[in-house]
Amino acid sequence: SLPLKGASTAHHACRLRKINFQQPYIRNRTYTLAKMASASDKDTDNRLIGQQLFVSIRENNRCYLMKRVVEFVVKDVLLTEVKNQYPYVEEVAQFLASLTSELSSCLGENGKTKAIGELDLLFDYMENACTDVPKK
Repeated sequence: SLPLKGASTAHHACRLRKINFQQPYIRNRTYTLAKMASASDKDTDNRLIGQQLFVSIRENNRCYLMKRVVEFVVKDVLLTEVKNQYPYVEEVAQFLASLTSELSSCLGENGKTKAIGELDLLFDYMENACTDVPKK
């Protein structure tokens, strides 16, 4: 679990207004960009985004999880060399970045302490997921 119990203020910080998603212009840019990239995606078996992301994630932690996924997509995907391959990349990246900055206090300091406290878990999970020989 991510935020600490009783962190109702943290929960409030993990909310975006619906209107952010109701702007036809940016929605259209986002969907058009996705459609163009999908057309050249050869890997049809795997999905990066879907319900499986939320497996065993409590509902009140899901917005935080999406915030982290969006940060990854913006920084490690959109703002790389792909911005020269597709139109609208920078616009969409800017829009998504603005959403994550609105969520900046989502999981504030308590969450940071929790994340540091779980570095051992992160270490072990990363080792297990990313190395060939499973630990005995």
